[in-house]
Amino acid sequence: MIETERLRCEPVTASHASAMFEVLADERIYRYLPSDPPESVEALRKRYEFLSSGRSPDGHPAPVPPTLTYHKEGRTADGSGERRQP
Repeated sequence: MIETERLRCEPVTASHASAMFEVLADERIYRYLPSDPPESVEALRKRYEFLSSGRSPDGHPAPVPPTLTYHKEGRTADGSGERRQP
């Protein structure tokens, strides 16, 4: 994890699904992307579980994508309201 006063970058985990669902449900961000918004928090949680495993569908090692959280007025932009200690 990398954290500054305004930003935290860490590997994505299933625990990020609830906070990220609202952001990723906005269809405007898919205007130029070849994918669709997640169908539900549970579907996103399952996707994040798979991604955080560090394995591709055929079992080979795969990089775990990061998630970014911006801190705003003492709260995180993802709505969690708490800053985790590094």
